[in-house]
Amino acid sequence: MYNWEVGGKPDAAPPRPYRAQLGRQVRALCVRYDLRDRIPRYIPLGPLAVNKRIAERLFVKTYDLELEEASTYCIWAYRKAAWAVDDWEEPWDAIYAAHSEAGLRRLPGIGKSLERQIAAWIESLEEIADEA
Repeated sequence: MYNWEVGGKPDAAPPRPYRAQLGRQVRALCVRYDLRDRIPRYIPLGPLAVNKRIAERLFVKTYDLELEEASTYCIWAYRKAAWAVDDWEEPWDAIYAAHSEAGLRRLPGIGKSLERQIAAWIESLEEIADEA
């Protein structure tokens, strides 16, 4: 199933294209039957909830990139950023409020592209909170 070469080193998972194809098929079935293809994370209330929401969006983007068979570099950039945001002990919306996008860039694993994306997410989360 995993196309192991005789005498070669076994892989821990099926080939990447096969995993992506299977994930896309599952996603299509979920759309067809109005189901989610991912279980949303529990996000506790509190000052770090925004970090958990941003991390969740980064994890979902990572999964989307895996299904698209994006470059390994791109996938790992999102994955590492998600881990960094998830573990950060200061609210990212406070960092953004105090230092704008430049403040986000100083954090580990965040480059210009991700800083713009995260800033947009923070602003949309603030709009949602204002409406509540």
